[in-house]
Amino acid sequence: MNQEKAKEELYKLLKEPCETEILEFKTAEKDYDFKKIGKYFSALSNEANLKSKRHAWLIFGINNKHEIVGTNYRREKKDLQSLKHEISKNLNNISFIDIHSVNTEEGRVVMFEIPSAPQGVPVSFKGHYYARNSESLAALSVSKYEEIRNQIKNNDWSAQVCEGIGLEDLDIEAVDFLREKLSKVKNNKDWKSIELNKLLNRVGLLTDGKVNNTCLLFLGKPEITNKFLTDKNKISWKYRDEKNNIEERLSFDDQTKPFIILLIEIQEKINRFNTFLKDLDLFREDIRQYDEKSIEEVLINAIVHRDWNFNMWVEIIQTPISLTVRNPGVFRADLDKVLKYNQKPEYLNKQLALFLQHLNLMEREGNGLRKVFEAQLKRGVRVYKKENVENRVDIILSGKVENIDFAKNVLNYESDLDIEDLLILDSIASGKNEISRDIDIKKAKEMEDKGIIEIDWHRKICNYSLVFSKKNKITGKRQRFKKLTKTQEEAEIINYLEKYNKGKTRDFMQIFEHKGYTYDMVYNILRRLKNKSIKKEGKDSWVRVSVETAKQQFNRKVDLKNLKD
Repeated sequence: MNQEKAKEELYKLLKEPCETEILEFKTAEKDYDFKKIGKYFSALSNEANLKSKRHAWLIFGINNKHEIVGTNYRREKKDLQSLKHEISKNLNNISFIDIHSVNTEEGRVVMFEIPSAPQGVPVSFKGHYYARNSESLAALSVSKYEEIRNQIKNNDWSAQVCEGIGLEDLDIEAVDFLREKLSKVKNNKDWKSIELNKLLNRVGLLTDGKVNNTCLLFLGKPEITNKFLTDKNKISWKYRDEKNNIEERLSFDDQTKPFIILLIEIQEKINRFNTFLKDLDLFREDIRQYDEKSIEEVLINAIVHRDWNFNMWVEIIQTPISLTVRNPGVFRADLDKVLKYNQKPEYLNKQLALFLQHLNLMEREGNGLRKVFEAQLKRGVRVYKKENVENRVDIILSGKVENIDFAKNVLNYESDLDIEDLLILDSIASGKNEISRDIDIKKAKEMEDKGIIEIDWHRKICNYSLVFSKKNKITGKRQRFKKLTKTQEEAEIINYLEKYNKGKTRDFMQIFEHKGYTYDMVYNILRRLKNKSIKKEGKDSWVRVSVETAKQQFNRKVDLKNLKD
C-alpha cells in the first residue's frame, strides 16, 4: 500500500463513528509502551478473525475525537521495521502485514495494518491471548478461543461433500494411477483390485460414503473439476529466461489431465530446468540447484496448506536463478519455530493431508519444510518466505550462490551440519550476526568450538570461519590450516612494515589469507597491536611505532597504575 492509498484508508477510518473491535486510535505523541502494542496486536488480530475481516488497524497520532494530532513515534524507517521483528518474536503464528508512516497536512500518522488470526489459530502475545471488550483490552474469553479453534474442525474444505458428484465423474486413468501408486507405497498388490468404494474410503476420499472435495480435486474428470472448483484445481507454471521473457509455460488450456497426474508433470517440467549450480567448481561438482525432494515438498505444501476459500490457483515461476511457489492464504506458523523446534499449527485441510500421507507425499511428523531448508542450505544456497497483502505466501528457493563465504563454510566443513548450525550461518549471510540479539550465545559458543564460526567478542558479532576445512583444488583433499601464535602474527606485521614502511589492512590480508585468516581476524590483530608496536596513520594506513614511543606508552601505563595505587 503506497502513501496515497494509505492516506485514503486513513480518512475513511476517521469517519467511523467510534472505535470498534478491529479499530483502535492512540495519541502516542512520542512513544508508546511496547507490551501494550503487542497486546493490541493479539486482540485486534483475534477480533478480525471473529468478524471475518482480512485485517484490523492500530493507528498512532489520533486523539479521542478522531482528530489528527501527529506523532513522533519511531520516526526513522529502520526503527519501524525493527519493531516488526521485536513484536513477532513474542507472537505465535503471525506478524505485521505492514506499518505505514503517513504524512498529512495535520501531522504524521503511523498505521499498523494487522492481519486476521489464521483459521483455527488464536494469536497470543508472550503466551497470553487477548481480545476486545467494547473499546478496552481484555483476555480472550473461553468462548471466543473455542470459536476460533473450532474453525478448522468446522471448515475442513477437503472433507466437504461434493453434492451431485458420483463415482462416474472420476477419471479412469487417475484411479488406475492411484491404485498403482498405493500398491507400491503399501507394498501390497491388493490395492490394484480392491473395490473402488473401499479404496476411496480407506484413503479419505469419501465423507459419509460420498465423494468429497479432495477426491474431486485429485481424481475428477478435468471438465467436471473445472466446473465445480473454478480455478482452485489449477497450477500455473512458467519459465522465464535471463531477460525475463517467458520461454516455456504450462497454461490452463494444457491442463487436460487429472490433478494427481498433473502434479507429476509439473515436477518433471521444473526438474528439466533444474541445472547445475555455478561458481561451485572449486568446492564440489555436479550440484543441482534444487533438491528434487524439496521441489516435491514445496509443491505439496502449497496444496495442503493453502486456503481453499480463495478462488485462486497455485503459481510457480522458475528462472535461471530461482524457483518461486506462490500459495493462496497466509503462513499460519512462526517460521523460526517451525525450523528450530518443528512447531506447527493444525492442518487446515486434514482430509487432504491424510490422503497425501497415504501416498507418502507428506511427512507424517510434519517436518517437510525443515527438510527443504536443510537440503537447500547444505547446497550453499538459501530459501526465503515472503508474504503480501494479496492473500498469498511465496516460498522462494534460490538457485544461485549469493554468498561465496556462506557456500564455502557449508560445503567444505568436514562434518554434517545440523539445521540449527545452518540457520545460524544463513543468519550471518543475511547480516544478522549479533550475539544475543540475532544468535543465541550458547549455540554460538558451541559452533565456535567446532570451528564453524568465529566470534569477535569485542563487537559481539559472529563471522564465518574459513580457518578450518578448506579444500585443495589440485588434490581434492581437505586441508587444515594451523593458526599462528600471537608472536608469529606480530612478526609477520612488523616484517612487512620494515620492508614497505606502511601498509593498509588489505595489504596485511594478502599475507594472512593463504593461512586461512579472514578479514575480521586480520583486523583484530591490528587492533591488538595498536599503539604497542604499530599505530594508525590516516584512515586505513599502519606504520611502526618507534622504540621511543613504545617506551613512552609503557611508562605512561606505569604512571597511571601508580596513580591508581
